[in-house]
Formats: sequence, C-alpha cells, structure tokens
Amino acid sequence: TNGLKQNNMKKQKLNHGDIFYLNYNEKYLFGRVLFDVDKQCNQPHIVVEYDNYIRSFGGCQLIEMYKGIYSSIEDFSLDNKEILISRVFCYNIDSRINKLPYCKIGFEKVDYTKVEFPEVLGNLNLEIQLLRGELAFATNFKEDPKEFRVAYGAESPLVIAHAVLVLQNRRDLIEGYQRDEYLVKGDLLYHPVFRNKIYKDIGINPEISYYDLAKQKGFDLARFYI
Repeated sequence: TNGLKQNNMKKQKLNHGDIFYLNYNEKYLFGRVLFDVDKQCNQPHIVVEYDNYIRSFGGCQLIEMYKGIYSSIEDFSLDNKEILISRVFCYNIDSRINKLPYCKIGFEKVDYTKVEFPEVLGNLNLEIQLLRGELAFATNFKEDPKEFRVAYGAESPLVIAHAVLVLQNRRDLIEGYQRDEYLVKGDLLYHPVFRNKIYKDIGINPEISYYDLAKQKGFDLARFYI
C-alpha cells in the first residue's frame, strides 16, 4: 500500500505539506502543497503588505509535482518520488476552480529553507523589477525585455495536469485544447542564461536560496510555518 491513504470526503481541504493526486483522464498525477497563500499570509502574527508579489496570488497554492503517470494510486510510492515541477502557483486544488478529482494521500513536512518561488519580471512603480517571493529588485531595463515577455499568474489544476503529461512526452493523453508550451513563460527558472544575466546586473548571486536572500532583506520565511 506504500502507506497511502485515500480520504473520500468531497470537500477535503489541503494544507502545506499535504501530498495529493489529481485524476486526469483516468490517470493519477501526484504532487505536494508547499505554500498556501491565503492560509499562511492571513495568520494573526503575519504581516504581508498588500502590494507584495505574494499577495497577488490570493486563492493560490505553491505546489510541486512528481514524475510518473499512474493507472492506480497504489502504483505511486511516497518513498521514491522524484520532482518533475519544483515550483508553480496553482489555483487552490481544494477550490471550485479545480474541475479534476483530487485527494490527499499523505503528508511530508515542508522544509521552508528549501522553498523557492517562481521568479518573474514585473512592471511596478514605473520600473521593471525582478519579483521573487516577498522580494522585489529594480533592474536596469527600461521596458519589458524581448527575451522574457510574461504576464505572470497562476495556473489551473487542469493546466498543471497537462504540463505534467507534456513534460513526460505524453501529449497523447490530453483531451481538447493543448498549449504549445507550458510553464516556461511564468518563471525565469526556465531561462537560466537570461536569469543569470539579470542577477549579474543587479549584483546578486543567482545561486543564493530564496530563504537566505529573503532573510537578508528582513523577510524570514519561517514565520509562515509556525
């Protein structure tokens, strides 16, 4: 059984650390909630400014998705999971926006020192800024660079399911409309050369973790997980 448990409650809620499946076209795709924007930003001891990049993802969860396309829940092993998508904002899986069957099947505590948020460029306060979690850094760009035009935002669970299939060369399992590409316009992670250029220009080590960089700037991610 791999220790997997299926809860048949229709309105089951997910919290950070919960491992879940999405059922798409009779296939099971697995992932984990890393950060729940509404739940973790609205705690009594938390202060997050409303112009903060994270606040723009209200109603969303930061999730990771694992490799594998399974015909049954029992085929998935909690002990041997491998990350396919390390970070993406998704409209809450436990909300009405999600049209796919889902269920919590396990839990693994989130190591907040390893949580990474999607990195994007945003036109804020009349300047192009690098946005990363709670952090914003002014760049030298005067207009949106042609190398990375992005309208950042969250994806639906359905699109996430499509992305998991496409990244594993199984477009044949997708019904209906398909994008030419998934996720790549929503995160500098998929543009490493351009990303390194930006970090060099603003004088920040591109290898520094979000946790360490945010803590340097006075934003301790640990406070969201207390």
